Amino acid sequence: HGNVWEWCHDGWDGSDYAGDAEDPWGDESASERIRRGGSWYHEPRKARSAERHSSAPDAGGEYTGFRVVKSD
Repeated sequence: HGNVWEWCHDGWDGSDYAGDAEDPWGDESASERIRRGGSWYHEPRKARSAERHSSAPDAGGEYTGFRVVKSD
């Protein structure tokens, strides 16, 4: 947490995390994706996995990265 915002595959929908959601994917056709986790540039309270915002897939920047995951 706190190095860069993590750009996620999950589609952005403000209602996805309003309650007891378990691994929601959101709308896969959404034009924006979820960024989570905060970055080195932002205040410490945002450096947590529960911190989420939206971001367009083509909106890169020095504060956003991604995690590579291999699936069996």
